[in-house]
Amino acid sequence: MTAMKNSEKKIISILAESIGVDTEDISVEDTFVDDLHMSAADLTDFATILRNEGIDISFEDLTDLETVSDLVETTSLKEDIS
Repeated sequence: MTAMKNSEKKIISILAESIGVDTEDISVEDTFVDDLHMSAADLTDFATILRNEGIDISFEDLTDLETVSDLVETTSLKEDIS
């Protein structure tokens, strides 16, 4: 559970910086498009930033996810596998 919380904090921190909001303004239940108002360009930039931070996710994978929680779960699963 601690690894999940660390992943969650890291992803929310990166996301907040990427879209220019405070981390407190992002919830794991937030959707990228409806709640965080991210465009395809924003998602592409975010995927690139995540990869630069060592989080293995492609733009295609990211667009298949709806919520911040989905992303945390997906990246945590990939870390467990590798």
